[in-house]
Amino acid sequence: MRNTTNPEEIAALEAVPDIERTRKLYDSAKNRLARHKAGESPEQARNRAVDEAVDGFTASGTWPRDVGKTAAKAYLEALEDEAERLALTRAVDVTEDQAHSTREVLSEDALAFLGTRLANILSAARTAAEVLGDAQSADDAIKAGRDAVGAWSTLSALVDEYSNVRRAQWSFLTPQRSRLDLAGTANPLRAKVRQWQRDGHGHVMGFDPDNVPADVLTAMQSGRYSVAYLRWIASIGTAYIPGSRDQLETEVESTNGRNEVFHDDRGPIQHNPYAWHEVPIRDFGPAEVYPHSTAPQLDYSAPPSPKPKFNATVGDAPTSDSPRARAARSH
Repeated sequence: MRNTTNPEEIAALEAVPDIERTRKLYDSAKNRLARHKAGESPEQARNRAVDEAVDGFTASGTWPRDVGKTAAKAYLEALEDEAERLALTRAVDVTEDQAHSTREVLSEDALAFLGTRLANILSAARTAAEVLGDAQSADDAIKAGRDAVGAWSTLSALVDEYSNVRRAQWSFLTPQRSRLDLAGTANPLRAKVRQWQRDGHGHVMGFDPDNVPADVLTAMQSGRYSVAYLRWIASIGTAYIPGSRDQLETEVESTNGRNEVFHDDRGPIQHNPYAWHEVPIRDFGPAEVYPHSTAPQLDYSAPPSPKPKFNATVGDAPTSDSPRARAARSH
C-alpha cells in the first residue's frame, strides 16, 4: 500500500471512507513499529545480569544481593519489550492485509467516482472547444482573440486533470503490492493489467486500435496527453472509466477477438468465426402470389379482404431471385 500525491486519487479515496480508514490504520501500525526500537532478547537480558553479578563477585569477592531477582527483572522487561514488538509486527501484517482487501473490494466505488469526474472534465472540455473553434495551438488562440485564449487555458488545465484521473484509474485497476509480492511471490495479474495499459485499453468503449488516429493511440499507450487529444476524446462520446477490472478484461478480450486467427482442417481462418460482426439484411425480392392465393382474413365479421394481385402462375419457371429458385438451388 502506498500514499499518493495525485489529487484525483486522493479525492476518490475520500469518497470511499473505508479505503482511507484502513489505509490510515495500516500507516499507524507501521509508524508505531518504526518507533519501537528492538532491544535484547529475554535470554540476552537475563544472561547479561548474571554475567554482571559474576564479574562483580570475582573482582570484589562479595556476592551481590538479589542476583536472581535482578536477572528475573531484566528477563521480564525484555520479554515485555519483545512481546510488544511481536504485537506491533502482527498489527502491521493484519492491517496491511485489511487495507489491501478493502481497496480491492471497494475499488469499484472509487472507479465510479472517477467516472463522474471524467464526465465533468469532458463536458467542460467540449464547452471550451466550442469557444476555441478552429484554433489548433496557443498561437492560433492568441490570434483568434481573448475568448479563444481563455478557452485554450481552460483546456490546458483540463489536460492535467484528465491525466490525473487516468493515473488514478490505473491505480485502482492495478492490484496493489502486498506482502506476498515482497516475499517473492509475484502477482501475475499486475503484469497483465500493466500490459493492457501499455496497449491503450481502458479509454474508450469498443476500443479498436486500427480505428484510432496514430497520435491518439500513442497518447493512450503512453499516458501523455495534449489539448488536441482532449478535444478528440471529448468529442467521440465513448470515453469511459472501466467500472471494474472484470469489465476492462471483457473489453480487452473483445478487442483481441476481432483479429484472432482460428484454424480448421483447411488451414487458418483469418477472422474469428465466433466474433460479433454485422451482417447486411438480404433482399429476397417480392413474394410469389398465384391466381388461387387469398388474402389473410383476421376478422370474419368484417367484409372479406380484396383478392391480391397475382404475379406468378403455377406453371412458371422460377426466376433466379425467387424463393422457389433459391430453394431449388439449395437442394
